[in-house]
Amino acid sequence: KVFADLHKMFSIYVITASFASNAQITGLLEHNRIKYDKLIHVQHHTEKLSEEINIYVDDNPRAAEEFAENGKKVVLFDRPWNRDIKETDSIKRARSWKEVEMKIRGFASS
Repeated sequence: KVFADLHKMFSIYVITASFASNAQITGLLEHNRIKYDKLIHVQHHTEKLSEEINIYVDDNPRAAEEFAENGKKVVLFDRPWNRDIKETDSIKRARSWKEVEMKIRGFASS
Protein backbone atom coordinates (compact mmCIF):
# COMPACT_ATOMS: atom_id res chain seq x y z
CA LYS A 1 0.00 0.00 0.00
CA VAL A 2 2.80 2.46 0.85
CA PHE A 3 4.47 2.01 -2.53
CA ALA A 4 1.17 2.26 -4.38
CA ASP A 5 0.35 5.52 -2.58
CA LEU A 6 3.81 6.98 -3.16
CA HIS A 7 3.77 5.85 -6.79
CA LYS A 8 0.72 8.05 -7.39
CA MET A 9 2.82 11.13 -6.53
CA PHE A 10 6.44 10.19 -7.24
CA SER A 11 8.59 8.19 -9.61
CA ILE A 12 10.06 5.22 -7.78
CA TYR A 13 13.47 3.91 -8.80
CA VAL A 14 14.74 0.74 -7.20
CA ILE A 15 18.52 1.06 -7.15
CA THR A 16 20.39 -1.90 -5.75
CA ALA A 17 23.93 -3.16 -5.35
CA SER A 18 22.55 -6.62 -4.58
CA PHE A 19 24.25 -9.74 -5.89
CA ALA A 20 20.84 -10.99 -7.02
CA SER A 21 20.04 -10.88 -10.73
CA ASN A 22 17.62 -8.36 -12.21
CA ALA A 23 15.18 -11.23 -12.82
CA GLN A 24 15.34 -12.25 -9.15
CA ILE A 25 14.84 -8.67 -7.97
CA THR A 26 12.00 -8.07 -10.43
CA GLY A 27 10.36 -11.29 -9.25
CA LEU A 28 10.65 -10.18 -5.62
CA LEU A 29 9.18 -6.77 -6.40
CA GLU A 30 6.29 -8.29 -8.34
CA HIS A 31 5.67 -10.92 -5.64
CA ASN A 32 5.38 -8.13 -3.05
CA ARG A 33 3.29 -5.98 -5.41
CA ILE A 34 5.77 -3.11 -5.26
CA LYS A 35 5.10 -0.54 -7.96
CA TYR A 36 8.20 1.10 -9.39
CA ASP A 37 9.27 2.93 -12.53
CA LYS A 38 12.80 1.75 -13.03
CA LEU A 39 15.19 -0.93 -11.72
CA ILE A 40 18.85 0.06 -11.69
CA HIS A 41 21.60 -2.37 -10.71
CA VAL A 42 24.89 -0.82 -9.54
CA GLN A 43 28.18 -2.26 -8.32
CA HIS A 44 28.68 0.22 -5.46
CA HIS A 45 26.39 2.58 -3.55
CA THR A 46 28.32 5.64 -4.78
CA GLU A 47 26.98 4.92 -8.28
CA LYS A 48 23.47 5.66 -6.98
CA LEU A 49 24.39 9.36 -6.98
CA SER A 50 24.63 9.37 -10.77
CA GLU A 51 20.84 9.16 -10.98
CA GLU A 52 18.66 12.28 -10.82
CA ILE A 53 17.01 11.41 -7.53
CA ASN A 54 15.91 13.84 -4.84
CA ILE A 55 15.06 11.51 -1.96
CA TYR A 56 16.80 8.22 -1.19
CA VAL A 57 15.62 5.41 1.08
CA ASP A 58 18.52 3.27 2.29
CA ASP A 59 19.79 1.38 5.31
CA ASN A 60 23.49 1.81 4.50
CA PRO A 61 24.99 4.37 6.90
CA ARG A 62 27.88 5.36 4.60
CA ALA A 63 25.54 5.77 1.66
CA ALA A 64 23.17 7.94 3.71
CA GLU A 65 26.02 10.24 4.75
CA GLU A 66 27.39 10.48 1.20
CA PHE A 67 23.96 11.23 -0.26
CA ALA A 68 23.38 13.95 2.34
CA GLU A 69 26.86 15.43 1.71
CA ASN A 70 25.86 15.68 -1.96
CA GLY A 71 22.73 17.67 -1.19
CA LYS A 72 20.27 14.78 -1.29
CA LYS A 73 17.55 13.94 1.22
CA VAL A 74 17.70 10.51 2.85
CA VAL A 75 15.23 8.38 4.72
CA LEU A 76 17.47 6.02 6.67
CA PHE A 77 15.67 2.75 7.34
CA ASP A 78 16.52 1.96 10.94
CA ARG A 79 18.77 -1.07 11.38
CA PRO A 80 21.22 -2.10 14.13
CA TRP A 81 24.21 -1.31 11.88
CA ASN A 82 23.20 2.33 11.26
CA ARG A 83 22.09 3.48 14.70
CA ASP A 84 25.19 5.66 15.16
CA ILE A 85 23.98 7.95 12.35
CA LYS A 86 22.23 11.01 13.77
CA GLU A 87 19.21 12.64 12.19
CA THR A 88 19.88 15.94 10.43
CA ASP A 89 17.92 18.24 8.13
CA SER A 90 18.91 15.87 5.29
CA ILE A 91 18.73 12.49 7.05
CA LYS A 92 15.55 11.27 8.72
CA ARG A 93 15.21 7.86 10.35
CA ALA A 94 12.24 5.53 9.72
CA ARG A 95 11.35 2.32 11.51
CA SER A 96 8.54 1.14 9.22
CA TRP A 97 7.40 1.58 5.63
CA LYS A 98 4.58 3.83 6.85
CA GLU A 99 7.20 6.05 8.52
CA VAL A 100 9.19 6.02 5.27
CA GLU A 101 6.11 7.34 3.49
CA MET A 102 5.61 10.09 6.09
CA LYS A 103 9.28 11.17 5.89
CA ILE A 104 9.20 11.26 2.08
CA ARG A 105 6.06 13.36 2.13
CA GLY A 106 7.70 15.65 4.69
CA PHE A 107 10.79 16.12 2.52
CA ALA A 108 8.65 16.71 -0.56
CA SER A 109 6.61 19.42 1.12
CA SER A 110 9.62 21.33 2.47
